[in-house]
Amino acid sequence: MERPALAQGVILQQLDQQGLGAFLLAGPAGREWQVHPLIYHIAANADGTRTPAELARLAAEATGSPVTAEAAGRVIRWLAERGLIAGEAPVESPEPAVGNGLGQVRLRLFSGPGLAAAAAGLAFLFRPRWVALLLLLSAAVRLAPYAAVRRTGLLALAADPWSVLAPGQLAALAAILLAAGLLHELGHAAAARAAGLAVREVGAGLNVVFPVFYTKVDNIWTASRRQRFVIASGGIYFQFLTGSLLWGHYLLNPGTPAALLALLSDVATFSNLQPFLRFDGYWMLSHLFGIVNLARRGWGQLAEWATLGRVRDAFLPAYGPVQRLVIAAYGLGNALFLAAFTWGLIRWSGFLAGALPRELLLAATGGLTRERAWVVLQGAAWAVLVLSAGRRLYRWLGPLLRRGAARQAA
Repeated sequence: MERPALAQGVILQQLDQQGLGAFLLAGPAGREWQVHPLIYHIAANADGTRTPAELARLAAEATGSPVTAEAAGRVIRWLAERGLIAGEAPVESPEPAVGNGLGQVRLRLFSGPGLAAAAAGLAFLFRPRWVALLLLLSAAVRLAPYAAVRRTGLLALAADPWSVLAPGQLAALAAILLAAGLLHELGHAAAARAAGLAVREVGAGLNVVFPVFYTKVDNIWTASRRQRFVIASGGIYFQFLTGSLLWGHYLLNPGTPAALLALLSDVATFSNLQPFLRFDGYWMLSHLFGIVNLARRGWGQLAEWATLGRVRDAFLPAYGPVQRLVIAAYGLGNALFLAAFTWGLIRWSGFLAGALPRELLLAATGGLTRERAWVVLQGAAWAVLVLSAGRRLYRWLGPLLRRGAARQAA
C-alpha cells in the first residue's frame, strides 16, 4: 500500500478529557479498539495522499518519539487486517455473525421507529429532578417490607420453598422477571436517547443455556464520560423502579409469592452492580473513572507488579493517579474474586460428582423428590457456569491459537 487511506466510516476518538494518550478506534461494523498513540496518529493521517514514510514522520512529530517507515508499515498492515484501510478486506469479520459465539444466540426484538419512540418517551425520567424523586419514592416503598421481613413469609420460604410455591406460580414468577429484564434494557435505551444517541436494537438471547438481554447503542464513545455512565446505569435504574412497583403490589396484596417476586427483582438489580463480571456495574465503574478496558488494565497492573516491572502495560501511563489507584484496586479485587469463584466451583464439583449421579439414578428408579430435584437443579446450574467459563476461555484462547497456527503455516 503505497498511499493508504482509512476506510469510510472509521471513527477516531480521544477517550479522556485530560489530554492523556488514550485513544479509541471504531470500525464501520461497530467493533472498537483502544489503541496506542502511534496507531492513532498514523490512522488519522492516512488519507490516501501520504506514503508510509510520510506517515511515520507525522506520527513522530505528534508523539515526540522516532518512528520508522517500517513501523508505520506494520501499523498499516494491522489496520488493513481489520478492514480499516480502504479497499482491504479484513482477515476476519470485525463483528461475529449472530449466534456464532460458543453457546451464544441473539434475537432482535425491537428496533426502528417503535424503539426510538419508546426511548424518547421515557427519556424525561433521566432529568435530575425525576431521578431524585423516583429514587426517594423507591426507597420509601421498600422500608416497610424490609423492616418487617418476617411478615412477608420469605424466611420460611427459604427453609422450604416448595411449601408455598406451586408450579404455576413459579412459571408466573419467571415470566415477570423476564419482562423486568426487558424493562432493564429499555432503561439503557432511554438513557441513550436522553444523551442524544441513537439506539440500534434491543434483543434477547441465550448465553449457553440461560436467557440474556442486550441493547445496542450507536457511537456510545462519542458521548461524554458522564453520559456514558448514565447510559450504563440506566438499566439498573429502571429495574430498581420496576422493583418498586412490585413492592407496591405486595403492600396492596400481601402474600409470600408477591414478596418473593419483588425480592428476586431487587436481587437481580443489586447483583448487576457487582463489577467483576461484565454486568452493568463493570461498565458504570469504567465510565465513571474514564478507564477503557478496565479488566485488562487491572491484569496489566498485576502483571507489572508480579514481574517487578519487566512486563509493562503500555496504556497504564496514560491514566492519572486516581485512575491508577482504581485500576490497581480493581485488579486485586478481580483476582481475589476469580480465586474465590474457582475454589467454590472446585468444591461444588466435588460435591456434585458424588451426589448428582446417585440422585439421578434414584430419581429414575424411585421418582423425583424435592431433595433430588434440588440436587439436579444444582447440577444444571453447575453445568451453566462451567460452559460459560469455557466459552470465555475459548474467546480468549481462540484468537491466540489461530494466530499461532497462521504463523506456523506461513
